[in-house]
Amino acid sequence: MFYEGHNHRLCSLKEREFQKNLRTLNLYIKQTIVNNYKLNIGATKTLRILAEQSNGYANIGASLTEFKNFQINIKCYIGDKDADMFLDYLKGLSESQDGFYFAYEVDEDNCLARIFWADAQARMNYSMFGDTITFDPTYGTNKYHMTFTPFTGVYNHKKSVTFAAALVDHENDGSFIWVFKKFLDCMGNKEPQCILTGQDPAIKLGLRSVFKKARHRYCMWHIMKKLTDKVESQICKEIDFVERICVVVWDTDLEPLEFEEKWSQVISNFELNDNTWLTYMYSKRHKWIHSYFRDKPLDCLLNTTQRLESQNSYFKRFESIDGTIVEFWLRFQSAIEQQCYNQRFLDAPSDTTLPKVSSKTMVEKHASKIYTHTVFYEFQKQVQAAPYSCAVRGFFEQKTSTL
Repeated sequence: MFYEGHNHRLCSLKEREFQKNLRTLNLYIKQTIVNNYKLNIGATKTLRILAEQSNGYANIGASLTEFKNFQINIKCYIGDKDADMFLDYLKGLSESQDGFYFAYEVDEDNCLARIFWADAQARMNYSMFGDTITFDPTYGTNKYHMTFTPFTGVYNHKKSVTFAAALVDHENDGSFIWVFKKFLDCMGNKEPQCILTGQDPAIKLGLRSVFKKARHRYCMWHIMKKLTDKVESQICKEIDFVERICVVVWDTDLEPLEFEEKWSQVISNFELNDNTWLTYMYSKRHKWIHSYFRDKPLDCLLNTTQRLESQNSYFKRFESIDGTIVEFWLRFQSAIEQQCYNQRFLDAPSDTTLPKVSSKTMVEKHASKIYTHTVFYEFQKQVQAAPYSCAVRGFFEQKTSTL
């Protein structure tokens, strides 16, 4: 339908939603975009979520273009103030929150080079659960190519917990020495019993320079991730090889001689005696195989596939090749809040109730009072299995003297 003086067709009521001047983002939609942004949820998925909540796209009042433009505007607002905004926010936290610790350094161009932080809850968790920790600088998180380096452990519900974190511009011994020194300063110079890391030589130098008591172990999960790259692809495609080598490597009950025998069998069966990488890793077996530090049970605490894969997946949500540091911080905070909530959620039953005991033994009753529910039920399984794992080795006769 055209009217005199108009050179374009007038839109109908059904077409009004597509008119640019009628599309706008209200405060609720803007807040939703920001909240989802913290969870690394982009504009497209946010639009779909709101469409479901609003009973259709027509009821949103804006299109994907407005959603994307709003995200672009956020980046533009941050602009070249990125590092300054980040530091100002951390300074504010240190002033308003007791126990919040942070430190940073700039390079010769006055650009942010390194930054370390830990809040009061993280520091308290370390004081209780920091016997064994991992340090894993493998996460790229922003457009400046600064590497995210978290310190992680396991708390008393056998879930991962973050003790501290840092961003560094270079993965060299100077950066790691600085980060490790700040970690010790933050934690009152209390060293962990054991630190699990990758095989980066720079990390090794940093640990030697700073930590005097902590044992250094290689992270088994990172080593096994390299298996398919270091072993001939055709052999790795054979499910039997992967299964057999994993059974040997991940078995926490093997004695050193048992491990060496089983490892040799697998290597010989698949004719891998000439594989340089496998030979080297075998020579370093005392640094990463459970059998060689079974006398230090906490050293094995973090070396489980499921836990380390979960931890890796958890931190992957921060990665964004074009993200700003402020964006990274928003996502980091959101993830830590979730981690703290999960910890409180698991603590609640253990703090207010006792788990069900299955026997009348004093040891099980005692364990039900001191362990969390998570740990107790694992202990209970061992108590139940113990009678079937014991055997009579002999008898002795107690003689009584007569006067």
